[in-house]
Amino acid sequence: NKSPSERLTALDMVDDICHGVQDADELSELFAALANVDAAKDEVNEKAAMKALEALNLAHQEKKQNKADKAKEQQSKREAVIRKEEELAAAKRDALKGEEWSQEELSTLAKALKKFPGGSRKRWENVAEYININCSQHEGKNRTKEQCLERVKEL
Repeated sequence: NKSPSERLTALDMVDDICHGVQDADELSELFAALANVDAAKDEVNEKAAMKALEALNLAHQEKKQNKADKAKEQQSKREAVIRKEEELAAAKRDALKGEEWSQEELSTLAKALKKFPGGSRKRWENVAEYININCSQHEGKNRTKEQCLERVKEL
């Protein structure tokens, strides 16, 4: 009784709904709607059954859209957290850089790296302490192990 385009529309709706079915209740709901369309004896009942199928399809579309919106929101939150972590890391790097390194400090750093080679126990603590003890230009500013490590990475 249905035209080919009406059948195609119904099949498209069913196909779309099937791809969105998440559990047995939704599947049962779909089967009931399809059974009503199939069992319709006259045009009035068939139209009512098709309307019910369209409503079911619309509900599934809304559910799918809500799921997509929630996923976008979660992705946005993840990106915000990543940006914040990057900002904090940049701020930490900037804080570690501190004041400019004097030529004396750089020279002493090079000596300290030779004196405390890679793999040495507490290498960076010893490097920082060596610089802090041996530099005359310090005037109360001490280099930390983090600043020493960051400076070596920059070189």
